[in-house]
Amino acid sequence: MNMTRKDWIIVYIPIPLLILLDWFTKSLALSFTNNREGPFGPFYMIFNHGAMLGLFSDLPPTLRIVSLSTFGALIVGVFFLFQYLTPGHHMKLRIGLSILLGGILGNVLDRVRYGAVIDFIKINYGTYVSPIFNVADIVQWIGYSLILYFFIREGHTLWPEKNSRKSFWVNAPFQKRFSFFLAAISLILTGIFVVFCYTYLRVTLQELTAANQQIVQKFVRPFVLLILCLGFGFSLLVYILGGVFSHRIAGPIYAFEKFLRETMTGKKVIFKVRKNDEFQHLEPLAVQISETYHSLKSSPQESQLPSSVVNKTFSSDDPIDK
Repeated sequence: MNMTRKDWIIVYIPIPLLILLDWFTKSLALSFTNNREGPFGPFYMIFNHGAMLGLFSDLPPTLRIVSLSTFGALIVGVFFLFQYLTPGHHMKLRIGLSILLGGILGNVLDRVRYGAVIDFIKINYGTYVSPIFNVADIVQWIGYSLILYFFIREGHTLWPEKNSRKSFWVNAPFQKRFSFFLAAISLILTGIFVVFCYTYLRVTLQELTAANQQIVQKFVRPFVLLILCLGFGFSLLVYILGGVFSHRIAGPIYAFEKFLRETMTGKKVIFKVRKNDEFQHLEPLAVQISETYHSLKSSPQESQLPSSVVNKTFSSDDPIDK
């Protein structure tokens, strides 16, 4: 079932709405506490310099702020990839991903504006005292819960058994070569980017700090470490995506080759291309081949086919008729 424009609006509308809700609640908290940390009635205001529930708050400031902010941008890219790669009409999963992204971006915007996340909700229940959190954290847990619920109840509908292949590596040499090629390009671009950023940042800091090497190293090393980690992580993601997209190419070719072999043994087989695969045009072509082959096979004149037809060889270098 295809997604309609209305479906996509329903999927994407939670993102800006949840970001606005998070911004509104944090603005009220800042106004109520006058931008100060500490207990204020039922609230407890802190500026969280880490991730959710204070994770990674002990990292160096430069590495922490830049990495956590960049992680938000990476999440946005991964979100759109998941939306593109998710087959079929799975609204719970898609909306869960949007809710999760809205919560993540709410905290990412805090890091961009303030260098820290505004947390102000604290739960005291008997002897239990919760970590301090905010509305964006609650939204993220709702998103996680909805995604988990989908996989428990409807996960089997993502790739039905009749629509799945037994092996992800349908044509392993081609797929791995294709994936390695994309990952290699990513690594080369990462190397160029690291050299440029390292040189620019180092020269700039040397000019600003009168070549104070201690200050230069304090900022340059965490930055380079972050870029390298992001680069290798991105290259790994590119390799995986290369495998996914090459699967959509190699799968139809493999199935078409199998169809031709079985057809030439006299079997009447049906060739089907999965919805998200490439080479959709092979499906009607397979019907024509099957009908023509079985028609010629049943004809008494099949032995009198012109040799020019029988001996025709097709090459990938031949021009393609449009």
